[in-house]
Amino acid sequence: MSGSKRKPSKAKMTEITQEIRSLLPDLKETKNNPEDLATQVYKLNLITCANMHTTALAQQASDQANSLLDKIKTQIGHMVAAINTATDSINSVNKAVATLTTHYKHL
Repeated sequence: MSGSKRKPSKAKMTEITQEIRSLLPDLKETKNNPEDLATQVYKLNLITCANMHTTALAQQASDQANSLLDKIKTQIGHMVAAINTATDSINSVNKAVATLTTHYKHL
Protein backbone atom coordinates (compact mmCIF):
# COMPACT_ATOMS: atom_id res chain seq x y z
CA MET A 1 0.00 0.00 0.00
CA SER A 2 1.52 3.28 -1.04
CA GLY A 3 1.82 6.15 1.41
CA SER A 4 -0.97 8.66 1.31
CA LYS A 5 -0.26 12.15 0.06
CA ARG A 6 -1.44 14.87 2.36
CA LYS A 7 -4.02 17.06 0.69
CA PRO A 8 -5.62 20.21 2.09
CA SER A 9 -8.93 19.60 3.78
CA LYS A 10 -12.19 20.74 2.25
CA ALA A 11 -12.40 23.47 4.89
CA LYS A 12 -8.88 24.64 4.04
CA MET A 13 -9.69 24.72 0.31
CA THR A 14 -12.85 26.74 1.02
CA GLU A 15 -10.75 29.09 3.12
CA ILE A 16 -8.21 29.48 0.29
CA THR A 17 -10.96 30.12 -2.25
CA GLN A 18 -12.57 32.72 0.03
CA GLU A 19 -9.18 34.35 0.56
CA ILE A 20 -8.64 34.62 -3.19
CA ARG A 21 -12.11 36.06 -3.66
CA SER A 22 -11.62 38.54 -0.80
CA LEU A 23 -8.45 39.85 -2.44
CA LEU A 24 -10.40 40.57 -5.60
CA PRO A 25 -12.80 43.50 -5.68
CA ASP A 26 -16.34 42.76 -6.83
CA LEU A 27 -16.47 42.41 -10.61
CA LYS A 28 -19.54 44.67 -10.77
CA GLU A 29 -17.52 47.60 -9.45
CA THR A 30 -15.26 47.78 -12.50
CA LYS A 31 -15.90 50.00 -15.49
CA ASN A 32 -15.90 48.94 -19.11
CA ASN A 33 -12.52 50.27 -20.11
CA PRO A 34 -9.89 47.86 -21.52
CA GLU A 35 -7.83 47.88 -18.32
CA ASP A 36 -10.84 46.94 -16.22
CA LEU A 37 -11.87 44.26 -18.69
CA ALA A 38 -8.37 42.77 -18.54
CA THR A 39 -8.62 42.84 -14.75
CA GLN A 40 -11.99 41.09 -14.91
CA VAL A 41 -10.58 38.39 -17.19
CA TYR A 42 -7.60 37.94 -14.87
CA LYS A 43 -9.86 37.67 -11.83
CA LEU A 44 -12.16 35.24 -13.56
CA ASN A 45 -9.13 33.18 -14.53
CA LEU A 46 -7.96 33.09 -10.89
CA ILE A 47 -11.41 32.02 -9.71
CA THR A 48 -11.60 29.37 -12.43
CA CYS A 49 -8.17 28.01 -11.49
CA ALA A 50 -9.15 27.86 -7.82
CA ASN A 51 -12.37 26.05 -8.71
CA MET A 52 -10.52 23.60 -10.98
CA HIS A 53 -8.04 22.88 -8.19
CA THR A 54 -10.85 22.31 -5.70
CA THR A 55 -12.58 20.00 -8.19
CA ALA A 56 -9.38 18.02 -8.72
CA LEU A 57 -8.91 17.61 -4.97
CA ALA A 58 -12.51 16.49 -4.58
CA GLN A 59 -12.02 13.91 -7.36
CA GLN A 60 -8.85 12.62 -5.68
CA ALA A 61 -10.65 12.31 -2.35
CA SER A 62 -13.53 10.49 -4.05
CA ASP A 63 -11.14 8.10 -5.79
CA GLN A 64 -9.33 7.39 -2.51
CA ALA A 65 -12.62 6.76 -0.72
CA ASN A 66 -13.78 4.40 -3.47
CA SER A 67 -10.48 2.51 -3.29
CA LEU A 68 -10.83 2.12 0.47
CA LEU A 69 -14.43 0.95 0.10
CA ASP A 70 -13.33 -1.67 -2.43
CA LYS A 71 -10.68 -2.92 0.01
CA ILE A 72 -13.24 -3.08 2.82
CA LYS A 73 -15.67 -5.00 0.59
CA THR A 74 -12.90 -7.47 -0.23
CA GLN A 75 -12.07 -7.92 3.46
CA ILE A 76 -15.74 -8.46 4.30
CA GLY A 77 -15.93 -11.06 1.53
CA HIS A 78 -12.96 -12.91 3.04
CA MET A 79 -14.56 -12.77 6.49
CA VAL A 80 -17.86 -14.14 5.15
CA ALA A 81 -15.99 -16.97 3.41
CA ALA A 82 -14.14 -17.81 6.65
CA ILE A 83 -17.39 -17.79 8.64
CA ASN A 84 -19.04 -20.04 6.07
CA THR A 85 -16.10 -22.45 6.22
CA ALA A 86 -16.28 -22.53 10.03
CA THR A 87 -20.06 -23.07 9.90
CA ASP A 88 -19.64 -25.93 7.42
CA SER A 89 -17.02 -27.52 9.68
CA ILE A 90 -19.28 -27.23 12.73
CA ASN A 91 -22.18 -28.74 10.79
CA SER A 92 -19.95 -31.64 9.69
CA VAL A 93 -18.87 -32.29 13.28
CA ASN A 94 -22.50 -32.14 14.47
CA LYS A 95 -23.53 -34.65 11.79
CA ALA A 96 -20.68 -36.96 12.74
CA VAL A 97 -21.61 -36.76 16.43
CA ALA A 98 -25.26 -37.40 15.62
CA THR A 99 -24.32 -40.41 13.50
CA LEU A 100 -22.08 -41.83 16.23
CA THR A 101 -24.74 -41.23 18.90
CA THR A 102 -27.36 -42.99 16.80
CA HIS A 103 -24.95 -45.84 16.05
CA TYR A 104 -24.09 -46.41 19.74
CA LYS A 105 -27.75 -46.24 20.82
CA HIS A 106 -28.49 -49.20 18.56
CA LEU A 107 -25.72 -51.31 20.05
